[in-house]
Amino acid sequence: TLSAPPCPGLAHVPPRAEDAVGPPRNPTHLLLTGSGAGRNTAFARAGWLPAQRHTAPPGIKGVVAVLADRSAVGAPVSTEYFEGRPQDDAFELAGPNARMRHHVRIWGLDSLAGLWVGAATEDVGILVTKRTHRISPKVDLERDRIVRDLEAGGCADLVQYVRLPGALTRARGPEGQLMVSDGRAAVVRLKACDPL
Repeated sequence: TLSAPPCPGLAHVPPRAEDAVGPPRNPTHLLLTGSGAGRNTAFARAGWLPAQRHTAPPGIKGVVAVLADRSAVGAPVSTEYFEGRPQDDAFELAGPNARMRHHVRIWGLDSLAGLWVGAATEDVGILVTKRTHRISPKVDLERDRIVRDLEAGGCADLVQYVRLPGALTRARGPEGQLMVSDGRAAVVRLKACDPL
């Protein structure tokens, strides 16, 4: 484990994504290096699918899937922000029903250098009063699952874990949900792979 980011630009990565009105949300604990096309291929080969943008028709499909207790493949994820920008992409791995899934939001940090930052959580239920998913408090497990899946897909390698400035180890999201972390971000190098 390194105590400093592998390149100077990472020193300015905020430790958490934000909501539209500013409250901090999920930890930014995944750093990917490589092209956007390579990133998409790596997730596809790992079995992760692009999540839809949060619009009315996909949102309704998600609600129906929750009520019918069935999986919602490609269901939308809510929008979070990084330095004032909504996520560029999101990927997910569907669970047994729409209440449970794995997902990650990704923002381009430096498109010329091929540097991406991600915030990942696992949905484990529904908070009815908040009209949102309940997440697993152990957010590192989702970070590490993504690393394992990307490596198993053959299109990525874990380089190292780094501690970003201000990284959280224990915090609560806007809905009051607890998040516990070791405060590290995984740095993953994407490799050239043929698209599926």
